[in-house]
Amino acid sequence: MLLADSFRGHFEQAVIITNDSDLAKPIEVVHSELKLPVVILFPCAGGRTPSYHLSKLVTSSPIVNPTLLAAHQFPNILTDAKGSFYKPVDW
Repeated sequence: MLLADSFRGHFEQAVIITNDSDLAKPIEVVHSELKLPVVILFPCAGGRTPSYHLSKLVTSSPIVNPTLLAAHQFPNILTDAKGSFYKPVDW
């Protein structure tokens, strides 16, 4: 949706939480071709480093403390009009 939203003019700046280099091409298109700023928040811990390919493409790339990221997620069990559903364990 990053590309679709950028082509439709639905944002002025993208903020993405990832360390997945598979997103390099869509981010490159948004940043280089459409001239929109892209910030990637890298959720790195345990000696992991930010993706080299992603960090070269973006306007800003701070590292997010994984403990803070985990503390701001939805609860494990959520309920809507259809009933309860669960967040995947590995999140």
